[in-house]
Amino acid sequence: MDARRQRLLVSFAAQHNRSTPAATSAPVNSIAASPLPTTSSAHPRAGQSMSGAEIIVQVLADEGVDTIFGYSGGAILPTYDAIFRHNDQQSQLAAGARRCR
Repeated sequence: MDARRQRLLVSFAAQHNRSTPAATSAPVNSIAASPLPTTSSAHPRAGQSMSGAEIIVQVLADEGVDTIFGYSGGAILPTYDAIFRHNDQQSQLAAGARRCR
């Protein structure tokens, strides 16, 4: 298990009073037992109401994902709809920026 995932598990367990193997055993290294760093700046969409599909798309965009593969149909359709809406918004913003130049 990589150190970042182990930190997340330890942090989750500490916040929710649940024990995990990583939290109950001795830490592998000092990084695994340290809390996650906090940033002082809030996300631009913090406090907005978002659907689960919009959250997925926002996280993918924040991580720099530019290509997504998958099978459409059933429960994943709202996510694909949110992806297409996000792409439309980004292309409209880019078109507006080009017109302003």
